[in-house]
Amino acid sequence: MSLAVVASFTKIYEAYFAKNQLEIEGIESFVFDEYIIAVHPFYSNAVGGVKVMVYGDEIEKAKLIIDKYQEEQREYLESILHRCPNCDSPNIRQKSTFHIILSILCIFVFGIIWVAFYRKNKCNECGHRQAW
Repeated sequence: MSLAVVASFTKIYEAYFAKNQLEIEGIESFVFDEYIIAVHPFYSNAVGGVKVMVYGDEIEKAKLIIDKYQEEQREYLESILHRCPNCDSPNIRQKSTFHIILSILCIFVFGIIWVAFYRKNKCNECGHRQAW
């Protein structure tokens, strides 16, 4: 039997998460090119990333499992990121481009570095301010 690429990832840990998910579902899978990326992380795009491979007859089932896993991860991250910790509202105002440009100007003119790196966002619902 020949091996086929199910998915490729930029990071090694992402490939191992997918491999573990496939093994939980009973599909034998293998990770390739992990050592190249571990030694030279910037080669990831050049070699096509870290590849997760399965036997050819299980490729469709494996793709469905990985797609489902990635969608669950995406939904989870969207649910916890950019929400107000005070009222759990997703209606958050982030710093505008004007504030970023002003911060960069402060660095060059006044030498104040902390202004550029301190991001404080405001919840539009409850007014809570926090660095997200």
